[in-house]
Parts: sequence; C-alpha cells; structure tokens
Amino acid sequence: MKHIAIALTGLALLAACNQDPGAPTGKTAETKATACDFDCTLNRHIRAIQKHDFAAFAPTITDRQEVDLIFPDGTLVQGRDAYMKTLKEFLDGGGFDFQYRLVRKQAGADMGYALLDVTQMNEGQPDPSRYYLLLVFALQDGSWRLVHDQNTRLPPVDASAGEGA
Repeated sequence: MKHIAIALTGLALLAACNQDPGAPTGKTAETKATACDFDCTLNRHIRAIQKHDFAAFAPTITDRQEVDLIFPDGTLVQGRDAYMKTLKEFLDGGGFDFQYRLVRKQAGADMGYALLDVTQMNEGQPDPSRYYLLLVFALQDGSWRLVHDQNTRLPPVDASAGEGA
C-alpha cells in the first residue's frame, strides 16, 4: 500500500510538471505571470505580440520605471509609463503579422535574454520589415519581467536571391 501511495504521488508530480504553463488556470494574468519561468514568460510575451493582446502583454513587463525601448532608428524611449503607452498603441493598432526565428536565448539566475530575427508584414506595405529584436528580462520579486527591448533594422529580404540557384 505504501508503494502505491509513493507511485501515485510521483505520478501527480509528473503530471503537474507536464502542464502547459500558458494554459488558463482561473487565476489572474498577474498571478499566472508569477508562476512562469523564463521560457514561459518569453513565450507569453511573444504570443501576446502576435495576437495584438495588450492585456496578456502587460504582465510580462517590469512594474518598475527602469525599462528601455530602442527603435531601429535609434530613438530611445525610457520609463515604464512611456513604454507601456507606446506598446499599447502598437498592439491595439494591429495591422501587422509578426513572425520570428529564435537566434539565441540564454537565462541565468536573475537575468535572461532572447535575440529574435523578426519579419513583420505591415498592413498597406508591400514588403515586410525585418529587424533583430533583443528582449532582456530580469527576475523581479519572483517573476520574469522585460526590462529592455531593442530593435535593430535588417536589410530587406531579397526575393530574387533564391531564383536560378
């Protein structure tokens, strides 16, 4: 009987570990973000961008004022209030398709980053824009939160490069 109880406990722990961290749990978004590790937070952040979902995006951002956004032209936006206003307008505006390739990702005990190669198709523009997106997250009060968002423009994809090869 003791062995059955141990086996059932092990199965329960294994099942808990295999749950989708992004699955709804009936808790608030703020609480769900707290239970997320680095990879889970990164996935939620990217998924919120792709779905133009500011409500899902907001819990992945630091609650502190120290957050920076650097645009491809070098414009610097500093502070949480300015960052949130800028990204709310961007996400609520929609009209874009965000696709990416993960170039590199690394996380330590309290800092992590992801470098994405992004192709973004914007409504009304014939060609996609391409840029590197560097996202830096810090572990703050038990939650991974974005503290730096940097965009570096890449040359457009040459559609004719693959022809005749």
